[in-house]
Amino acid sequence: MKKLVLCIILLMITTELFSVTDDEIINQTMQLGTITGADDLINELQTIIQGLVDNPVNNGWVGINFTASKPRILYFRGRAVAVLSMCIPLMPGTINDTGTLKGKLASILKAQVTGYLLNNTYWDWEHETTSGGSYITPGNPRCSVEWHHRWRVGPHWDKMYGLWAYAYYTGDWQTLQSNLNFIKQRYTDGYRTADSSQRTAMNSEAMTVYRSGINDLANGLIGYVRIAEHFGDSTRTQARTEAKSALASVLTNINVAWNNATITQGWDNTVFHTTGEWTPGYNLTPELGRWINGNPTQLSQAQSRLNEAANAGELKGHWWCGYINNLWKGYELAGEDMWGMECLSAELFLGRAWMLQESGSTLKQVKPWHTVIGSTPEYMDIPYISCLYALISRYATVTWVTAY
Repeated sequence: MKKLVLCIILLMITTELFSVTDDEIINQTMQLGTITGADDLINELQTIIQGLVDNPVNNGWVGINFTASKPRILYFRGRAVAVLSMCIPLMPGTINDTGTLKGKLASILKAQVTGYLLNNTYWDWEHETTSGGSYITPGNPRCSVEWHHRWRVGPHWDKMYGLWAYAYYTGDWQTLQSNLNFIKQRYTDGYRTADSSQRTAMNSEAMTVYRSGINDLANGLIGYVRIAEHFGDSTRTQARTEAKSALASVLTNINVAWNNATITQGWDNTVFHTTGEWTPGYNLTPELGRWINGNPTQLSQAQSRLNEAANAGELKGHWWCGYINNLWKGYELAGEDMWGMECLSAELFLGRAWMLQESGSTLKQVKPWHTVIGSTPEYMDIPYISCLYALISRYATVTWVTAY
């Protein structure tokens, strides 16, 4: 009987140690301390970023890639700005010296923030339409791109998280302050509940691009709360309540099969299912990974689903090298950058790094291959950079600090 009581007490203590509140997720961001045994990974990251700053005129680096037979959405600028902002502390130099890698990266990100993330025209790309027609024009004017989801979710919130990340990692809150009314209006414009218009994920019609609306919503609302808290804006209380609701929805989206993910397609968000995606790992951030890790039921579900995806289907036994199975609807082998199994590789890796918090030495053995190959530069590969940063973080001492 005494042993049973002791076990229960130990279980309660363990649960308390690993639990995390939704307020902590909203308030705190991951800070890397001492990094041991990852010099090669840091050098690789710095080499990739050097390629980026050496060729800043290539606007397709985080937007639209035109190297395949059809234009593919390589990644969205909000997520790209967020990922690259997280990399700033790992770059040499000082933030205000554009002669250093750190300063150059910050400068390029500021151009992205002011030119795109604070540009009303760019936000309009993801605003609703009732026609379902082609109505957006990418930064690279060679081709128009259709985006039919109609609801201001997904990439709408993707950009909000990117704005926070830029300000936090560069210290340039002034740019956000000068545009605070604009940012607040975009918060008001967005749909702020995980209702039927979001479901599990969204599909950009004819683009084979799946996005987790729930992850984007949670990340974006978290980013907005942090911005509002930093400036003491009155919207912060309502936004925090909405962010908590979105975090609760994230927990309902973990027990998803890689071969039966619910997504929506078309201008009216028709529901269907897809294979080769594990949507809970899509656009996963350290915060959302920590949130899942601190909830035992969902952590168990994540472990089960990640193992399921890694040991079945076309990628069985080599889930980290997705591009070799990069088939689009079974018809064609894409030369470069088409979303498909390479998405699954990044999704599973981020899930293992930030949800399961596997060790760096374990994860290094299965670092995903690059999503983009051929003539496309590595610095355009935001999913890979995100995985590389996540891997480096698993070699670091981690603390969670106030994010605003």
